[in-house]
Amino acid sequence: MDIKTISQCVLGECPGLLEYGSTRPIFDFFVNDCLRSYGQVVFANNPLSGLLAFVALLVDKSSRVPSFYALIGVLIVNFVARWIPSLEVFPRRIGIYGFNVVLIERGITWFLTDDHDNFTPDARFIIWVLILPLLSLGLQSAMNASLIKRYGVASLNMAFNIVVLMVLLEAERSVSRLTVTSDIKPSAVSTSHPDDSELTNFQTALLPALLKGVSQCYIDASEIAGCLILIGIAVYSRILLAAAVLGSCIGVAWVAFAGAKHSEVSAGVWGYNSVLTGLCLFSFLIPNVSSLLAVVTACVMSCMLVGVLGELLLPWGLPVLGFPFAIVGILTLVNADGFCGIPGVIRVPLERLSTPEKNRRAWINGEFTGGVKVPRALVNDSKDRLSGVDSIYMRMESEDSGI
Repeated sequence: MDIKTISQCVLGECPGLLEYGSTRPIFDFFVNDCLRSYGQVVFANNPLSGLLAFVALLVDKSSRVPSFYALIGVLIVNFVARWIPSLEVFPRRIGIYGFNVVLIERGITWFLTDDHDNFTPDARFIIWVLILPLLSLGLQSAMNASLIKRYGVASLNMAFNIVVLMVLLEAERSVSRLTVTSDIKPSAVSTSHPDDSELTNFQTALLPALLKGVSQCYIDASEIAGCLILIGIAVYSRILLAAAVLGSCIGVAWVAFAGAKHSEVSAGVWGYNSVLTGLCLFSFLIPNVSSLLAVVTACVMSCMLVGVLGELLLPWGLPVLGFPFAIVGILTLVNADGFCGIPGVIRVPLERLSTPEKNRRAWINGEFTGGVKVPRALVNDSKDRLSGVDSIYMRMESEDSGI
């Protein structure tokens, strides 16, 4: 086995594992469908990235029960997706149908239970665990069908945001049998901020905030988990590693400038939306100076939205979740060509999406001429020039892509 073969099974998109799994359904299900679902939370289409994220979520003892329910949800949604003929196969094999479920199951476990170390099953909660993956799959498919057809943009993690918000509001009905944690419960929250010291010593919160801003992408507050997740991102793309670090730094810099509570900053809750924004835009835009300016601008906008939405949702005691990232990410990608008047921002069509390094190489070679769409003749010509497993990434047509 030569170095090139090993790299195809470890680095980047791991096309070797996609080819190997194409004739081995069980391997394909666990390695490609499920592990890639974990990696896709941070836009890493790589099973090893997903495995590192899965291990990272087991580091903190309080995170193990949410991780257990997340695993159940991922298995359910990918199994069901295999038996729905109308769902495209390729998005399932690269983890598109499962990443929202990872966040949903972890989110409802954190917000609906006070004891995160307790594995004692609750029948009502188990029902939610079983139902929500199916709700997420239907909602994500519907939103993607509309957004991709009209704008050529995916719905990102909007399904996670909507589903978790619906569950939390349902839990607040006066006769609801669900419960929420004391930190989240809307009826127990006043419009005044909790007593917490303002961030004055920037240095003491810097490193924890940077690493936890990454781990909070998975609703986890662990520095070790943040390190492992960054390693997983690096396995997929070094450009995305830089994007994650940049996004986390922008989040910390924003709160240092605008002010925030020390506990919020050190827990990473101000950083993860800007991390996801940076990861998203460097995944969907050609990496160049113009896109770097667009990413920095969008990250700052997502930080501002965290504060704005936090104030709006405070009377109900609801978290901002990933709404800032989803809103800014979708609006930026829809208007990529003219975003903030920055020239030279080029969006990669979904059917040509790959690692940022490959996207940039294709752009340098003249395969992206600017704008949102690549002419179909060019796409077909590229298909003819590709050989072996690389052709997997060209199978989806430009008008009916299911990612």
